[in-house]
Amino acid sequence: MIVEEQIPPFVSVILPIRNEEEAIQRTLNSVIAQDYPRDRLEILVADGMSDDATRSLVSDCAARDQRIRILDNPGRIMVTVPLLLTEVRWLPVMPM
Repeated sequence: MIVEEQIPPFVSVILPIRNEEEAIQRTLNSVIAQDYPRDRLEILVADGMSDDATRSLVSDCAARDQRIRILDNPGRIMVTVPLLLTEVRWLPVMPM
C-alpha cells in the first residue's frame, strides 16, 4: 500500500500589536519555536504605530527570521481585512 505524504497547510500567524515592548520578543520566540514546517509558516506583525520600542524589537527578530514580516497598521490595534488580504500568502475561506 502506498501512502501519500500530506503537505501541511500554510499557516499565517497574525499579531495585531501596539506598544508591546514588554512581551513581543517572548511572543515571537514562542511562535518561532513551534514544531511546524518552517516553509509553511509566516508571521505577520501588524504594528498599530507603536511609540515605544516594539517596532525596533520586531525588526530585530525579523532580521534573524525571514518568516517574520512587520506591517504598518495605521488603524492602530484593529487590523483591517483589506490589509490582511493583501499580505497573507494564502486565501482564507470565509463563511457566507
